[in-house]
Amino acid sequence: MLMEKCLSRVGRVGLLAFALSAAGVASAPAEELKFLSSWDKSFDARVYVAERYAELVTEKSGGDLTFTFRGPETVPPFKQLEPVKAGVFDLLFTHGSYHLGDKGLATMLDALENWDPERAREVGIFDLVDQYYQEQNNLKVIALNSAGVDGYQVVLKEPLDENGGWEGRKIRGTKSYQNVIEALGGSGVVLPVGETYSALEKGVVDGAAWPSTGVVNFKWHEVAGYRVRPTFGVGIFPILMNLDSFNGLSAEQQEIMVEAGKAIEKEAIESGRQVEQAEYAKLEDLGMTTADLSEENARKVTEAWASAMWSQGEECCGETAKKLRALAIEHDFVAE
Repeated sequence: MLMEKCLSRVGRVGLLAFALSAAGVASAPAEELKFLSSWDKSFDARVYVAERYAELVTEKSGGDLTFTFRGPETVPPFKQLEPVKAGVFDLLFTHGSYHLGDKGLATMLDALENWDPERAREVGIFDLVDQYYQEQNNLKVIALNSAGVDGYQVVLKEPLDENGGWEGRKIRGTKSYQNVIEALGGSGVVLPVGETYSALEKGVVDGAAWPSTGVVNFKWHEVAGYRVRPTFGVGIFPILMNLDSFNGLSAEQQEIMVEAGKAIEKEAIESGRQVEQAEYAKLEDLGMTTADLSEENARKVTEAWASAMWSQGEECCGETAKKLRALAIEHDFVAE
């Protein structure tokens, strides 16, 4: 009799466990997503955009979605898109210029003005970019992040020349910066960011083009004493996700990923602004000199930047790039 009661009790417990599992009450193991970044933590946006996004998702999912980060020490920035497309990594924090040869439509966004991520979603800019990346690269766009408000800058070892430019100087920069560098007489040298300090120190290059922050962390102020103003463009740094990985999540998890993307787009602007202000104050304390462009040269730089973004976009992405530009003009994100 005692044995029968025990077996009966075991049976009831087993049935209860099965029922809970069938109802979705049983806890599933946490899913760990592999997050690749084009930068290490020396680039502040890696922390306040990518890692902050991961924190938001983990928090909103109650710990069901977690992340492990890898950076350029694992895969060089210009080669990162392919392993994410293939599913070796689940997410990527990057810039469109690093994958222009792989349908990098997001590069064009750097030519826009008055960036407002919420309005970009409302008028269809986000959806256009997202659909294109899904169709061309098996990637879902999770967020389009503006890391601050000041876009891009050039730092120099020596002051501006007598014409207010950098005639004959070699300036580090990706293909996206080429028009800007040439607009004031320089020649572009493509270098990974990790090699730039040494190149500046040894005179391999005479300056560097880069986003508005990062000089302090990379210690470029030690080897380049001048920062050129005004800045130009707007820096958009997307978070991309392997489409199969995204589709493999539950509907609830997908919603968490998407909503956290919207949240980080808004948060990143203010975080970036604070980082910019803190860095500018620090560089002033460190004695870095501001080199001001004339109104004419500032206009040349701005026009050269926009021209590069549009032409590279159309070269890589054809009709979709033209649609993106038309949409941006229609909704006052850029002048015609």
